[in-house]
Formats: sequence, C-alpha cells, structure tokens
Amino acid sequence: MATEPKKVVVSPTGLVAYFVILTVFYAVLVVTALLLTSFEKTIYGTTLNLGTTLLILLIPYTLFSFRIVDKDEIGALFFWGKPLTNLPRGPILVPLLVISLEKETRNIIQTEVPGEPEQIQRDDKVPLNPGEVRPIRGTTASKETCELAPFDGDTTDTKELDEWKAMEKDFVYENKQLEKDPLHKRLTLEPVFIIPFRVIDLIQFIEVIGSAEEAIRQIQDIVVTRAQSEFGRRTPTLIIKHFNWINKRIQRDVQILVGEEGDKNDDWGIDLGDSRMKLVGLTESVNKQIAAEANAEYQRNIDRLGGLGKGEARRDELANEAVGWERMAEALKSPDAKYALAMKTTENTISKTAQTIITNGAGADQLATMLGGAVGAASALANRPTPTPTPPKDEAKPKTEPKKKE
Repeated sequence: MATEPKKVVVSPTGLVAYFVILTVFYAVLVVTALLLTSFEKTIYGTTLNLGTTLLILLIPYTLFSFRIVDKDEIGALFFWGKPLTNLPRGPILVPLLVISLEKETRNIIQTEVPGEPEQIQRDDKVPLNPGEVRPIRGTTASKETCELAPFDGDTTDTKELDEWKAMEKDFVYENKQLEKDPLHKRLTLEPVFIIPFRVIDLIQFIEVIGSAEEAIRQIQDIVVTRAQSEFGRRTPTLIIKHFNWINKRIQRDVQILVGEEGDKNDDWGIDLGDSRMKLVGLTESVNKQIAAEANAEYQRNIDRLGGLGKGEARRDELANEAVGWERMAEALKSPDAKYALAMKTTENTISKTAQTIITNGAGADQLATMLGGAVGAASALANRPTPTPTPPKDEAKPKTEPKKKE
C-alpha cells in the first residue's frame, strides 16, 4: 500500500452519463413547468399558477439535492441502482429520487482479528458481553510431526526459493539447537492478525463485496486458514523463527483473494495493505508453564552446583584424612605411639558409651566385650617387652687400656 492515497478511479463514460441524465431531468422539469403556466388553481381563496409554482419549488429541490464528498471520503453515483462513476472530494448535485450517492472513507481501514485487545474474552467459562469475541485458537505441530510444506511460490524468484531451502535444516527431528527451547513442542496458540486496506474504486467495491464489514470477514477467513495450515507444520519455536515467511504467505493469499494477483475479474477495488500476523499469542497457561519449567531448570542447576560443591568438600576431607592416616601409620612404627593410640581408642569407646542406656543383659555383655577388647589391647601394649637399646657404634668397641711402662 502506498503511503499516499491512490487517485480515485473515475469513469469518463459514467461522468458523461451523469451530466446527460442531469440535463435531461432538469429539461423535463422546466418544459413541464412551462406547459403548466396556462393552468391555474385556487386553493383556500388563493389562485396559484401551476407552472410558476413548479419552477419556484425547483429551486429548493435543487439546493437540497447538493451533497458534499469530504476530503477523507470517496463517493460513487448510481442512477436508480445502476453505477455511473466514482467521485473525488467536493460538492455534487444529486437529484433526489433519481440519482443516489454512496460514500466510504478514503482512509486506511484497519482492523485486528479476531478483535481489539479489550474485545477478546479468553475465558471460555465467562459468557460473552455485547461486542466481545472469542480468541482464534490454533494447535501447532509437535517436534516429531514438523514438516516443511512444498515450495508454492514463484520458482523464478531465487531469493524466495533460497529462503525456503534455508528452512529445511529447521525441520530435522534431532535438531540440538532447538531441543532446549521450551516452545519446541505441541501447544495451542491464540494469534492476532492485522488486516489493512483502502477503497479506491467504490463502485467495484460495492458490486463485488458490498461493504467493509464483509470484506474484513472474507479476508479474515483466508488469513486464519493460511495460519492454521502453517501452524500445523511447525512448533511455536519454528513459527516465531519463520514469522516473516508465514506473513508473506498470508499476504499473497489475500492478494489473490482481492484480485491484486491472479484473476483481475475478482478485483475488489481496494488498495491492500500488509495483512499479517501481529502476535503469535501464547496463552496465559503456556506462559505459566514456561515460567515453571524455567524455574525448575534453575533449581536443578542450583542443586547440581550445590552437589558439586559438597562433592569437592568431601573430596578434600577424604584427602586430608588420607594424609592423617598416612602420618599415623608412619607414627605407629614407634611402640610408644601404638600405646598412645590404644589408650585413645579406649577413651573414645568409653566416652561414646557414657550415655548409653543398657536395656537388657545382651547390651551389657556387648559393652563389656567392647571395653574388654579395648582394655586388653591397652594392657597388651603396656606389658610389651622393653627392647634392648642398641649402643652407639663407638661405645660398642671394648676400651683398650694403655700399657704401663716398665
């Protein structure tokens, strides 16, 4: 659609026919008035000349027959229902009961489908109030059922063909780039569409489609049909990724419908704007589900990192214990260290059992066995034989007494 309004399609033949009809009509009225000038009639004591009276009445009739087409309107003249011509803005004489004038806005007629945001009632449990509508709902494909539709464009358009070929990799089932996307699955969406157009040939528009409301209804049907077809082949992730491609298909279908492409005999007389999908329309429940999944993934990462931290701490603890045991093993090579370990073991055993409640004889026997074993170990180490110390090398040698001089 051009930014500036296109010129109104004015029919030269229809314009000539309009002036001919207008001339003939007024000529008949004037001739009739002249013929009636020879007739007089008395009404309530007043004598009236019929011809003169008709000529006088013709003046206010003509004045009331003037209509104005505003600057933001387009007009069309009809002679007893037969179209004559479109009209640009300005005053025009439209004789009552002979010629009729239809008007429509020249501005862009834009509507959102299924309705404006405040008109859409998304809760199916709530009855519709006057002016409210239900959302349009479409179910997408799952990642297992995605498929790329055959190319249905102009094969000579290499740019469009290359764009179609580039989408093929997105329809591979095991696409690792898409696996982590929470929208890469079957969902029900509530899309919103925009339909803009401007009337440039009102006669054609009225004869083919009738009204702006009917035009919007028919365009809506074709837009929703195309969207449902594209949704059924894609997950929400791919719908968002191929957003422009889907809108190009929608626009082309509407252009064929209104006669901008294909059979010009079905031309609606409009200048079509960019009919497109405005929003993919994730429902409130889907948004909550995605948020819940994101929070769950976040918590899983926190737990995983926490587990890694605990594992690192436990690994360090075990490493320190290993070093301690290595040092203890080295120290236990000394008999004194062995004795100290036995005494420490006995102390620990008694301290751990100091608050133990003995409920039966078996428990007392077990405690006695534990203490007996610990004390026995300590006693065995305490009664160890004392090792004979090894004298230093210089002390081991027998001392030689110096010889006395004789």
